[in-house]
Amino acid sequence: ATTQGNQVRFTAAPMLPQTMAPPTPDDEPRRLSGAGSLSRVRCVCSRGAGRLQCGRRFYSLMQCNPACPSACRRMGMGFHGCVGDKQVSWFRRLGYSFRDC
Repeated sequence: ATTQGNQVRFTAAPMLPQTMAPPTPDDEPRRLSGAGSLSRVRCVCSRGAGRLQCGRRFYSLMQCNPACPSACRRMGMGFHGCVGDKQVSWFRRLGYSFRDC
């Protein structure tokens, strides 16, 4: 922001080039042996009332959100959402059964 007299002018931040290609169905989550998963976002599908299942893991919500609904449909399930580890830990308390990836 810059100031000219009584007015404040905001300048737009420069756009960053897109550096990641969108995920494809053939992408597999990468893992570090012994260090857990780098893919912290789960695509959660619905197998019926109160029954959830992980459809696939992603590195970010930006990757998960566009790809998850079609991943669930391919497995014959409904789309529930893209969630992180903390939300997964709430499923039992909220009365869901959950099958992890």
